Amino acid sequence: MLIDEIDLHLHPHWQRTIMKQFSEHFPNVQFVATTHSPLMITSMTDVNVAVLSQTDARDHVVIENDPRVVESWRSDQTLVNLFGLETARSARIEALMKERETLLQETPLTARAEERLRHRVRLFCVEVYLAHS
Repeated sequence: MLIDEIDLHLHPHWQRTIMKQFSEHFPNVQFVATTHSPLMITSMTDVNVAVLSQTDARDHVVIENDPRVVESWRSDQTLVNLFGLETARSARIEALMKERETLLQETPLTARAEERLRHRVRLFCVEVYLAHS
């Protein structure tokens, strides 16, 4: 049975368990499923998993069979290392961090740049606080 994007519309708990449940309930059925869910990828290490990725030139597809290394990865590591995202952070937090890095490159740090830096750090702290409250 071919199931494209099996993770769509599934609660994260189900994303981690659905392939095992399918295999247990339908032992004589071969399932081929695609996903972009880091939760599914890191939970499916006891089955035959193949990871398809494009080369940098985007002219070839590389197939990696049985990528056992993903079993110990966190979801953010999977997004970055496997799906090629630059970061798993929100775009707003990433922009604040990039601007902070740019400001820190200024030598010497001007009073205006120092104030902007302090403001960016405060914004970052507020964003992190709100995300965890």
